[in-house]
Amino acid sequence: MTPSLLADPAFLDPARPFDPWDEMDPELMRCCLVRTLLSYKGAPADEGGTELHPDLASGMPDVSKDRLTWTFHLRDGIRYAPPLQADEITAADIARGIQRTAAAAVSGGTYSAYFSVIQGYGAFAAGRTDTIPGLEIVDALTLRIHLTEVTNDFGYRMALPGSGPIPPNPWDPTAPLGVAQGHDRGYGPYLVASGPYMVRGAEQLDPSEPPEQQPPVSGLTPRSLTLVRNPSWHRTSDDLRPAYADRIEFRAMRLAEAERGIEAGTVDETYDSFSTSRLVRRFAADPQLASQVVSGRNDFYTGYTAMNLAVPPFDDVHVRKAVNLAYDAERWTRVTNRHLGKTSERLGMVEHLAPDATEAGLLRDFHPYTYDLAAARHEMARSRYDKNGDGICDDPVCRNVRTLETDYGFERFADRVWVEDLARIGISLNIRRIPNIDKYYAMSLDPTRHTALNLGGSWIADYPNASAFFRTLFTAEGIHGHTLFGNESLVGASPSQLRRWGYDVTKVPNIDPEIQECLASIGFSQTRCWAQLDQLLMTTVVPWVPQNTLEFSWVQSARIVRSPLDQAMGNWDALDQKALAPGSS
Repeated sequence: MTPSLLADPAFLDPARPFDPWDEMDPELMRCCLVRTLLSYKGAPADEGGTELHPDLASGMPDVSKDRLTWTFHLRDGIRYAPPLQADEITAADIARGIQRTAAAAVSGGTYSAYFSVIQGYGAFAAGRTDTIPGLEIVDALTLRIHLTEVTNDFGYRMALPGSGPIPPNPWDPTAPLGVAQGHDRGYGPYLVASGPYMVRGAEQLDPSEPPEQQPPVSGLTPRSLTLVRNPSWHRTSDDLRPAYADRIEFRAMRLAEAERGIEAGTVDETYDSFSTSRLVRRFAADPQLASQVVSGRNDFYTGYTAMNLAVPPFDDVHVRKAVNLAYDAERWTRVTNRHLGKTSERLGMVEHLAPDATEAGLLRDFHPYTYDLAAARHEMARSRYDKNGDGICDDPVCRNVRTLETDYGFERFADRVWVEDLARIGISLNIRRIPNIDKYYAMSLDPTRHTALNLGGSWIADYPNASAFFRTLFTAEGIHGHTLFGNESLVGASPSQLRRWGYDVTKVPNIDPEIQECLASIGFSQTRCWAQLDQLLMTTVVPWVPQNTLEFSWVQSARIVRSPLDQAMGNWDALDQKALAPGSS
């Protein structure tokens, strides 16, 4: 871990501003410190790791016929870690945790994206009410949540760290945020855990003192974090976490020290991919050490090139298919990785739209387009922009195609692949690289700019469900110019919108009915629906060229015998699932 992370006052605060790119906080919550009503078992997507399971809840929620009321029944007898080991976790504690996410000083307002569908959440966040009426505490072990709109992925939102329980303060029952009251800058050093671990020294916490006088836990310092067994936790009441290790220690250290520790067996794992690339390369090159290199994919992320379906020649589906077939994904990935720099982060190929974690890995073996120049030219010949049918676009619209790109440094090398690949089917690119990322997003998402090709598209999922992905990127409501993500392809734009934005093309494909059908589904049927829609889009609409996901590598000691990835939380180690060889301590 990096010292900057450990020294962050908000580190280990369940309600800290939520960011799916976060450095391990969500995983430390899930695996170790904070249980939620629903959660995951800490496994890769293709092993069921993104499937929701009851956690603090005794079963999956009861959902009303109109899908606007979700009722959760809590397990009986689940207690907090010291110093509140006598206190049972109740429905009111879950409501208290959700209420705390509404405080902008705590969460930065980020949780409103997930919980604003709860009746009264927005008014409470704005300070207009003292309670959130949508959080109905039926009894000590029953929480009924009323929504303002049908939100069939709400279960995934209730597995986010911010929905974890906060106990009341026994010494101040009037404190609305319980033991977290007064800890707006960071509750982590004062956290009362509910998972299999707690931070060392938690038993010494004293919520009876005023917040500013409470001493923090001793096990969290600017250079170290130590987790120890929560004596209140029992494996018989937790179906998701075996929690093999009795103690987990994190330390900030220099690379050379980490290398010596890995080899000596005093360090079990390294986490910072940007500082351990030399270690990864050295171990990978040694046959006796190669088995200690662990690799995985960030199945929450996808990078893509978006084609604007209202700009010729991309208004023709045969051109869009030709572009997918002409793009040499293996060469682009190879060139890009060569110029990414000396890190252990690399790009891996994808061939469909949504990140694998959001579709339970159902499309891992779906390969609609593989580089094939002959097939690409065949598709181009079928388009109206190839007059003589030779597979080369000969219409003027294929020259100097307006193209937008980010500029992190490696793009100028990767873009050569695009230029060369598309030239083979008669398309030449006029690429503009934008070094300022905010300006880039504003330009790429502005439909009035008529950008034809956007080479720098990306998406990072917040949780393993594709609802937000398809709703944001392939409906008219996602067409805008003011956030990080949106619909660059203009799929679903209406004729009146196209006229208003100055396009000559008057009609583009619309898949709103299909998206609404998936949004109306729930559970795994919804996951399967998104995967089917993904296939439909890539074979009949073809709005993108899916390009890459992120891959990471790190080194672990020889004594680790079990180390699965948790792809429900962004591809971190599932620390509760990690096991050491017999005899190790």
